Amino acid sequence: MAGPAQLDRRDLSDEKTEKLLLKAIRAAGGVATESDLVVASGIPAAKLGPAMRKLLIDYDARLEVRDDGAIVYRFSPDVRPRKKDRNAWQRFKGWVWRGFKKTYKATIAIVLVGYVVLFVALMVAAYVAMMSQRQGSDNNRGGFGRGRAGGDGPGFWFWYWAFGRDRSARGLYSPRSSRWARDSDPGKDTRPFYKKVYSFVFGAEEGEVEELFTERELLAWIRSQGGVVSPTELASRTGWSIETAEKESTRLLAYYDGDVEVTSDGSVLYVFDELMQSAGTAGDARPAPAFWERFERKETVTGNTGSANAGIGALNLFVLFSALVAVPGFIAPYLGLDLSNAATWFGLLGFPALYSVMFFLVPLMRRFFVVAPENKRRAKRNLRRAVMRQVFAWSSDEAKLMDDDQAVDLIAKKIPASVPVTSRNPKSIEKALREVAAEFDAYSEIDSDGSHLYRFDRIADEARAAQRRRSNREEGKRHSLGEQGLAFERALQSGRKLEEEYAELAANEAVAEALDDW
Repeated sequence: MAGPAQLDRRDLSDEKTEKLLLKAIRAAGGVATESDLVVASGIPAAKLGPAMRKLLIDYDARLEVRDDGAIVYRFSPDVRPRKKDRNAWQRFKGWVWRGFKKTYKATIAIVLVGYVVLFVALMVAAYVAMMSQRQGSDNNRGGFGRGRAGGDGPGFWFWYWAFGRDRSARGLYSPRSSRWARDSDPGKDTRPFYKKVYSFVFGAEEGEVEELFTERELLAWIRSQGGVVSPTELASRTGWSIETAEKESTRLLAYYDGDVEVTSDGSVLYVFDELMQSAGTAGDARPAPAFWERFERKETVTGNTGSANAGIGALNLFVLFSALVAVPGFIAPYLGLDLSNAATWFGLLGFPALYSVMFFLVPLMRRFFVVAPENKRRAKRNLRRAVMRQVFAWSSDEAKLMDDDQAVDLIAKKIPASVPVTSRNPKSIEKALREVAAEFDAYSEIDSDGSHLYRFDRIADEARAAQRRRSNREEGKRHSLGEQGLAFERALQSGRKLEEEYAELAANEAVAEALDDW
């Protein structure tokens, strides 16, 4: 006779657990509760929580809370990984570009300065040779500055342009008129020369660009809020839409052991109790300021001062002019250099000319294909900053409805003149206002004159709920990631314990009855 069926309690590996979870999530169309996933995958509840945290970090997903308080995981329909994964072609292009930048960076200043020194030395040598030929001539047919073939060659005119006959004049290379020299004054750009040369071509290095905010600042802000924040509050620090804030909050919850809570009025809060444990000695980063407190400046092509760009451009122009004009027209004829020789031609004309052309071409291409699009993106973000600043300020007054015409005027006046904006015309501002209103679930109506009226109840409601939760640490129904499954497992363990205690009590009673009978 066969015994009772036994449950298969397999010890699943992490890799197998992830595969089973992904299969169950895809079968559910990307939307499921933890209970759905336990039933569909057969994964033990105690192992589900850690596996789900990893998936929430690696895949595009967000959390939703139903009216009954249950957590729903909502993945993208195709259950795709986050965008950090790039295809092979993108990785190859990135590798090629980084290699080119590193190689160019390592040689750019050396090549530029080296060719300037080389060409100056060759010009001096050619000038000496020219003067020797003039003094040794039996007649004046050659004249000052004439080439070997006679006539006024380009050598004289180049030499005259480069150094001039009037030593008191403030020419291009006169120290008194050099804008480049003033860059070393106190309070100016004190970076070394080679970094300025690199920035001229490729722009400011990544380490020199101020970031909008860092995750350290965001975590410091969460800690400053008592470890309790709402989706709209998170959006106020980052500028994200509510949908993006919900997605990114899922990643934050998974990374930093956060929980989701639903308050008595239905507001969703993110609680990070682990971040509040501190010895008070490490020191926090500066909490992230509000999104609208950091307007972005217009990006420049080089990141250098105007005088630095003028000086570096002049040096490169000198190299280019020397390679294309001075070498064939002045240096080679007077020094007897054979430009038909491939090595001589490449070393004195071909390579420096190509290098100098690239020196100007790369920043020119960056200006139109990198910097201009980036400034458009910054302008759009700055307009969003101005709109969100007004929206969050207005939402604190619950009794007032925001008139879009009035709001547009206020926003236009408060956009800093020093930052790029897409357009300051009312239509652009009104469009941005309506987009933000839709994202934040604003109440909307149209008054008698056709104006839109907005009230941002969600911002005000979540701000009150978060403040109450900070004041009362016990309010709210906790939904830890994996908590539902773990609660089920704990219930089973409690049931087993009660069963054991009952069996032990029954045994003791049987012994007592036996003693009484005896």
